[in-house]
Amino acid sequence: MSSIVDSRPPTSPLDAPWSGSGAGYGQAVQQHDQVIQRLFAAGLRIQGLRKHLADREALERISLVSAELDAAIRDLRRTIHSLQSGPPTPPTFSASVLAVVAATARDHALQPELHLTGPLDSGVDPVVADHVRALLEEGLCRALRDATTASITVTLRVLRGRLEMGISDDGSGFAAPPSCRGLTAMRRHAELCAGTLSVSSSLGEGTRVLLIVPGADAEREGTATTSVRTVGVRTGLSVVRG
Repeated sequence: MSSIVDSRPPTSPLDAPWSGSGAGYGQAVQQHDQVIQRLFAAGLRIQGLRKHLADREALERISLVSAELDAAIRDLRRTIHSLQSGPPTPPTFSASVLAVVAATARDHALQPELHLTGPLDSGVDPVVADHVRALLEEGLCRALRDATTASITVTLRVLRGRLEMGISDDGSGFAAPPSCRGLTAMRRHAELCAGTLSVSSSLGEGTRVLLIVPGADAEREGTATTSVRTVGVRTGLSVVRG
């Protein structure tokens, strides 16, 4: 469950790609934030019921309601972006990935760690980039909903003519992949960008999601590696370059 509630200073680099202008836009953003907060709080309360229930059907219904709330939040976010008064400056792919991680985890104490490697801003097709971001958001929401998760690591790289993205967590895991909207959506995004998706997990040992998409630019391999940890998203980002 993600939220757009933002208490970072206006000079934060994450604000630039999504900025708007005009009094109407500012008022819409404020109303949007309030609605998102209410939806997010409702989602947390619903998820909190899981520990009091053992009935499988009831747990499945909770998962369904949580997925619907996630979808509502994404729809609201798209709507507020569409109210911008002018065409936005497109962010680079790596910047947009960082924004997705920060926005998805903004209202969680747990902050994912993000590692970016290779020519991500020049070697990734825009259509592929759209599906990678959507899959990333779904994967992070799934991991963050698990109350037992203590760490999440996202790796994204272009290497040997292909793009690879991994999302790993140390949460509760599962013995068999559950039938849920999030995993279905991730598989669909992988198919639409001609990629392959694998999900591996064990009970009590967390989960790893791996997306591989062939056809990324291999000509500029070996460019600098950036390691980014989203520490204190409300006040900015700590960036470490390797």
